[in-house]
Amino acid sequence: MGTRVLILPVLSGLRYWLSSPAFSFPLAVWLCLVSFGISLYRTSPGQGFAGGFIYGFLIWFVSTWWIKISLNYVVQLPSWQAWGWTIAFCAFYALPYALFGYLAGKFRLLETNRGVWLAATLLVVLRT
Repeated sequence: MGTRVLILPVLSGLRYWLSSPAFSFPLAVWLCLVSFGISLYRTSPGQGFAGGFIYGFLIWFVSTWWIKISLNYVVQLPSWQAWGWTIAFCAFYALPYALFGYLAGKFRLLETNRGVWLAATLLVVLRT
């Protein structure tokens, strides 16, 4: 698997994290999808699935890590179970991004101008 398929989605997740109120770089969020899109350019469906899953998992994890705290203190779950449920939640919600990466790789959506517009529409539909 190409390193760009792994590294660029991680970079996108870090940019998403930098755009959060904790760091206050809101324009970084505009760059998230750019590196994610570059990582999906000319990939196989399996690589696209992996890249999409990594991207989706990271943006959900940096956005919702605090669920662990609520599960721990409000629901009274042990820390290891609270982390487990938080990770399971992030993995579940990463699946639309993984499906998008799979479809982008299978149909080579990011290799033509029309495909890019179709990919943007597909991502919105899958997330909804």
